[in-house]
Amino acid sequence: MPALPGVRAPGVPTAVLERALLGGRGVVGNAMRTLTAAIALGTLFVVTGCGSGGGDSPAAVGTPGTTSSASGPVDPAPEPSLPTSEQLASRLITHLMQQQIGVVAGLVQDADTDPNHLMGRPGGYVGRASFDLPGGDEQADPGTIDRGGVLEVFATEADARRRADYIRGIAQGAPELAGEFDTVHGVVLLRVVGKVSPTVAKRVDAGVVKALAAVG
Repeated sequence: MPALPGVRAPGVPTAVLERALLGGRGVVGNAMRTLTAAIALGTLFVVTGCGSGGGDSPAAVGTPGTTSSASGPVDPAPEPSLPTSEQLASRLITHLMQQQIGVVAGLVQDADTDPNHLMGRPGGYVGRASFDLPGGDEQADPGTIDRGGVLEVFATEADARRRADYIRGIAQGAPELAGEFDTVHGVVLLRVVGKVSPTVAKRVDAGVVKALAAVG
C-alpha cells in the first residue's frame, strides 16, 4: 500500500497510521480516535526518551568536584612583624635579665640618653641597651659600658662589624678599652667590659644567642 502523504507522527510507525486511517470498515470516528491515541503514544515516547538519559541534570551547576559557599575566601593570618631596632634592644635586655646569668639593671637608651652620642648618626647604631654585670664598676655613670656591658643594634651586620673593628683598633692605645669582649651577632654587637671575668662574658654571649632566638 502506498505511503500516506502529509501524515507524520513522531515515533509512530507508518503501518499504524495507515490502519488508523483506512481500517475499521471506513468508520471515520474510530479511525480518528485510533490516530489520536497513536499520536499521543508517540509523543509520550519521544518526551520520555529525551528525559530519561544519563546526562547531567540542569540543577547541577558549577565546577565538578567543588561545593559552593556563600562566604568569600578566607584571608591568611598575618605573619608576626619583626621588632624595630629600639624594640629589639629592649627585648634582648629583658630576655637577658630573665635568664638570671648576672645581667641586672638593664636600661634602654635613645638619642637623648646615649652616652656616646652615636644613636641615629651615619655609621652609628640605631638601638642601644646597657646593663650591669658582676665585676663592673657600680659607681660608673648609668648607661656606660664600665658598669658591665652594652648591646648596640645596627641597621646592617656590616655596620655592626665595622663598629667592632673600630673599637678593637682604638683599644690598642686606650687602656680603658683593653681586654673588652666584643661579639657580633647579626646586626647586634655585644660589648662586655674587660673588668668582667671571661666566664661571665661567655655566659652573657650565650645568653644573647638565646635571646635573639626568642625574639625572632
